[in-house]
Amino acid sequence: MTAVGNNSSFENNYSLSLLKKAAGFFISIFPFVDVNFPEAAFQKYFLHLTYLKPTGMNLIDRVKNILLTPQKEWHVINSEPGNAGNITTTYILPLTLIGAIAAFIGFGFFGVGIGVFKVAGVGWGIKMALSYAIRSILGIVILAFIIDALAPNFGSQKNFDKSFQVAAYSATAGLVGGIFLIIPALSILALLASLYGLYLLYLGLPILKKTPADKAVSYFVVVLVVSLIVWVIFYYIQTLLFYPRLEMMDID
Repeated sequence: MTAVGNNSSFENNYSLSLLKKAAGFFISIFPFVDVNFPEAAFQKYFLHLTYLKPTGMNLIDRVKNILLTPQKEWHVINSEPGNAGNITTTYILPLTLIGAIAAFIGFGFFGVGIGVFKVAGVGWGIKMALSYAIRSILGIVILAFIIDALAPNFGSQKNFDKSFQVAAYSATAGLVGGIFLIIPALSILALLASLYGLYLLYLGLPILKKTPADKAVSYFVVVLVVSLIVWVIFYYIQTLLFYPRLEMMDID
């Protein structure tokens, strides 16, 4: 059943427009992207990864170690120089892609129930994938800025690269948990995985930011509170942009 007769085509066109805008944004940041030749874009990206000077171990080992032995792994990370651009392209983007693809499949083909209706469709899947990707990447960047801005107030080192390392690697659990979005009913598990990231953040902050022991807990709590406030505002704005009214959705 369709809530409004021709709204499905409108929804798809609107979603494609959002996709083009998002592509334009990433093109302005990452020079290896080529919208006219997508095959060349992927080739350029993987060449980009190949020729980047490695800043640590490979992605799979880093994910495994930060999740299973975080205390030890934070000290390994602290010994690395850290580079926000390299971490974004070699770590954050690949992990974000997991959740984005899962969200596209889950919400685009399986759908989610709203009352007695089920919402699904390619346009809806594209929106949810874009929403997840933007929320994940910008969330990490915003957290890094908050960590760095508050550092001097707690006797901690003001160094954005270190702040970005803390934000990026503490987000690992949530990014990996994005795989659960492939079945929308299991989305709560993705949220629970993100909560483990708070523990990773708690462990990593004092190690990478050189926080005095007597100020480590208060630093973590203030970072958490400020991040939650900013997150609520950001989520509200994103909801207005990405989540259409019920009458504009495809309802089965």
